[in-house]
Amino acid sequence: MRQRHKRILTFTGFGFIIGLLGVVLMMQVWAHQRQVEDAAVARSLSVAKEISASRTASEQARQHAKNQTTQSATMSQVSKMTADPAITHLTVEERMALVMLASDIELPIGQTLIIRGQGNGDTDVMIAATDEVLAVVSIISGYDRLVYNPITKETTKVNVGQAYQNLHQTVAYKQLCEQIKLT
Repeated sequence: MRQRHKRILTFTGFGFIIGLLGVVLMMQVWAHQRQVEDAAVARSLSVAKEISASRTASEQARQHAKNQTTQSATMSQVSKMTADPAITHLTVEERMALVMLASDIELPIGQTLIIRGQGNGDTDVMIAATDEVLAVVSIISGYDRLVYNPITKETTKVNVGQAYQNLHQTVAYKQLCEQIKLT
């Protein structure tokens, strides 16, 4: 009987030791899995940071190049704009303000910003972005045009008369008119 108890205790002891070894082994496996997951997350974050830094650097380079192009184009077109019949009633300072305004809001090619004179005899002015220069041209009422709204930063095809009413009421429009003295 004593032998039997010894065997039972021995098997129980071995079972307990094997169980402990299993638990220790599982803990090591879990720790290893956590390390692998942490390393994967760290790699992902590193890659994301590199991508972000690359995008930021390329965006800064693109913006710098765009600013250089805009500045040189702006200065070269002042003489062209002084002879434009749509703005001959404006002073040189007002014409320069229009050019600066067009470059400041960075109109994409083909988009326009309409500024309407408020008096009966005032000329309505549109700043249009083309692939070569930012041009200021007069608007003929009644035609549908692409109109750039500086507040919503959207371009929509609208009737010019309606566009005048919509844009005329915006705060940005009033500030722009004050800036270039069209009001």
